[in-house]
Amino acid sequence: YSVAILGLIYGALMREPWHEGMLSFILAGPLLAFPLAGLWYVSRGTWMGLGDAKLMLGIGWMLGIIPGYVALCLAFFIGAAVGVFILIPLKYVARVAADWRITRFRFTHRAFTMRSEVPFGPFLIVGLCIVWFGQLYLIDVPSYVIGVLALSN
Repeated sequence: YSVAILGLIYGALMREPWHEGMLSFILAGPLLAFPLAGLWYVSRGTWMGLGDAKLMLGIGWMLGIIPGYVALCLAFFIGAAVGVFILIPLKYVARVAADWRITRFRFTHRAFTMRSEVPFGPFLIVGLCIVWFGQLYLIDVPSYVIGVLALSN
């Protein structure tokens, strides 16, 4: 819960007029954490852990509703891309490494399968960093991502 508390404190301190939009600020964390908590509850912890929902609670309070939702979507997209990439068979990777004359390439782990567990928390943090640093450097990441998603329909 420490990330949630830090997100709440950061979000409260970084509000320009602190009294405006306070209801949406307070609801941002629980609204964004609810879907992940629902996945945890329905699957009894096999699809997603409760720690992901707790982390999303802090991210929601830190970023707000729309940027937090964009960070969540980015986390799912990046996680899906990494998940597809790690399913490439290790034999294929070894053959490509041999073709590139990488001789010190050693396997210490077995191959990933569809049953392999991949933690979602790091992807949530990557999504948070993309959106937060975008806001820090005045890049409107949420509008860009929503615009790209609207064009794809």
